[in-house]
Amino acid sequence: MQAWIGLLILLAVSQQATGPVQLPGTALRVQLPTGWRLDPPRQPPQLHLLTTTTEPRYELWVAQTVPKVGGHSCMDLIGSMQAIRALGSSIRPRPSFMPDVYMGSILTMDDVQLACLSTGENQVGVMIQARATNTRPEVLTPMLAAIADAALKQSAAVSSPGRVKLPLLGIEIPLRDGAWGVRETTDTWGRNDVLGRVAKSGNNEVNITPFIFRLPGRCENLGSTSPTGIPAATFVKERRYGGDRWYPGAWEQFPPPFKALVAYACRNVGPNSILIARIEYEKNAMPEADVTIIRQILDDIGNAAETRPIPAPAPQTRVGAAPETAGQASALDAQVLSDTQGYDFAPYINDLYRRIRLNWYAVMPQAAIQGASGTVGIVFTITRTGTVSDLRLAPASGNTPLDRGATAAIETAAPFPALPADFKGDRLTLRILFLYNTPAQRD
Repeated sequence: MQAWIGLLILLAVSQQATGPVQLPGTALRVQLPTGWRLDPPRQPPQLHLLTTTTEPRYELWVAQTVPKVGGHSCMDLIGSMQAIRALGSSIRPRPSFMPDVYMGSILTMDDVQLACLSTGENQVGVMIQARATNTRPEVLTPMLAAIADAALKQSAAVSSPGRVKLPLLGIEIPLRDGAWGVRETTDTWGRNDVLGRVAKSGNNEVNITPFIFRLPGRCENLGSTSPTGIPAATFVKERRYGGDRWYPGAWEQFPPPFKALVAYACRNVGPNSILIARIEYEKNAMPEADVTIIRQILDDIGNAAETRPIPAPAPQTRVGAAPETAGQASALDAQVLSDTQGYDFAPYINDLYRRIRLNWYAVMPQAAIQGASGTVGIVFTITRTGTVSDLRLAPASGNTPLDRGATAAIETAAPFPALPADFKGDRLTLRILFLYNTPAQRD
């Protein structure tokens, strides 16, 4: 982020380029149009600039993300910078002088503009500044087109018809439309592949992140309640981003600043494995052509994932909703063991209850699904910051899978939100009873 903010430190020392030039800090070699040159920095670590050689004066700085390290999507890049209030920036539609391979929105800060395009495996950002009040932005068009042309031609993305590997997921899929590149990302869901569509005239940015869910389970167990890693999402029944073998429903968000679509689809890919696909789309609705493309890609990913060996996820890790398949109704029963000092913890505990319940249902032991009964008590303490300590069985059920499922439900839901600021104590101790196919009954 500091590098992007550093774009605002602009220089001017001339060096005339006579052929394709390597843009410092990128892998791009660009043929400069007539009237443009590459200026070196005055002193490190200031930045090279592309500048006009005559009036009107414009300066450009180009940056490129690194595919093996991760990096933003164009939506994330522009959105994260817009969130920095000190920049005083705003989001605006892409102006007409910019080639339409660039993302449809730009960031503006006074006389500075940031444009971005996706090459599939990375993103190229271009910061533009006018040296004075210029009224001829069309002089930028040839330089912006040359940057985009170099970025797209030099991309390692795969064009259709072809095949692309998703190395972290361990699969290979066919490409039937467009060109796509693969990069990596690390977030709430761990380290995963991102399949990104290469920018093309008239297209919207699309990124698809498929991953095997960390817990054993079934999409049916997730139901209409989103996993804890998908906050503030709405479940839309019968929404099918994939074909018939994908679960008939998806969680959707429309986060600012673009209110673009972020959707999560689910597919069972083994007797106890879940495949999640996160879809990020530049607009809040897709044209039918893109619906068809994304559905085919998800089907190909799902089919490939089913044919590869998928290691069973460890039972001590996360997520889900109501276990209609688990014999009789299994339930939770919560008790507060520490002094509440008169504070009403009901809203806080209700949120904990929801988190723990979702995780528990996702790791519901097969024995419980087949009707095994038992009660597991877990006592644990939540510190002021929301971390969990002193977790212990009290009592154990005598059935190891049931005990493990209950323990995992709490461990994977943690850390919890910090204790309410109005509560003057420094900890909260709870006892949760996990009732497997047995009626609720307090000790």
